[in-house]
Amino acid sequence: MSIPVDLAALADALSGFRFGYLLTIADDGRPHAVAVVPQALDGSLVVAGLGRRSLANVVERPAVTVLWPPADPGGYSLIV
Repeated sequence: MSIPVDLAALADALSGFRFGYLLTIADDGRPHAVAVVPQALDGSLVVAGLGRRSLANVVERPAVTVLWPPADPGGYSLIV
């Protein structure tokens, strides 16, 4: 089951999550995941302080996913 979140409500939805995972793809096609604390600013999702590998992956393949796990067992994840 999924519950859509309008982009205009993303900042409010993020307040229910402590951190998320930025998922990128490496040169060899393997996934790369790092814990991040993104912020919704002016209609964009901003992730600061990326490491070398994550930043290189984003530059080469900018289509990324951010996954926030549920705060409680049985809760919903947020995927952007």
